Amino acid sequence: MLNRESLPPDTSAINFMNPINKEISKQLVTEAVGKCLPRVKFAVAYGSAVFQQANVTQQSKRMIDLLLVVKSRHEFHLQNMQLNKTHYSGLSSWFGPRYIEWLNNWLFPIHFNSHIELDGYHVKYGVVDYETYLSDLTSWKLLTTAGRLHKPVWFLKFWEKLENTVLEENLAKCVTCALLLIKLPVIEEQELYTRITEMSYLGDIRFSVRL
Repeated sequence: MLNRESLPPDTSAINFMNPINKEISKQLVTEAVGKCLPRVKFAVAYGSAVFQQANVTQQSKRMIDLLLVVKSRHEFHLQNMQLNKTHYSGLSSWFGPRYIEWLNNWLFPIHFNSHIELDGYHVKYGVVDYETYLSDLTSWKLLTTAGRLHKPVWFLKFWEKLENTVLEENLAKCVTCALLLIKLPVIEEQELYTRITEMSYLGDIRFSVRL
């Protein structure tokens, strides 16, 4: 289990209650995704550019984090490389979708393209296929997408129906596990949010890999 010292400085319990940054337009971000990228099943936005942080200023200029759930990651990257070749860097750009598929299967199930200009927005977007997303929500095998959805997210317009029951069950399991980790008899709200935050980072590659 992660301890408080290993978490980023802006993940305290107060962030779970912070409002959405009003300088970011949900409609315009949604339109940017639909206009500039291949079709996705749905998308969520998250991070300090979307949710106001007590210790962060000028949020509208920060990079917006997006998670894109697609029917087939191979087909998405194949089409996206035709539309947005410059979004990909290094070996991913050189070897293409088959290399990304290999990385997804053997290293990490989400591929990220960072520092991208998307119709006027500065974004980082991660791509995951729907089967992997759904499996992780129900099994917690990797806690990559399940962990991300434990934290505050901003659901953009859905292009296809989303299983709300699965999302609700994921959150319910998270709260249940967090309560089990708290020493009784006193349960403090901040301690509950801290435990939820700790679990949500277990599937984050930045905290699971130590060089």
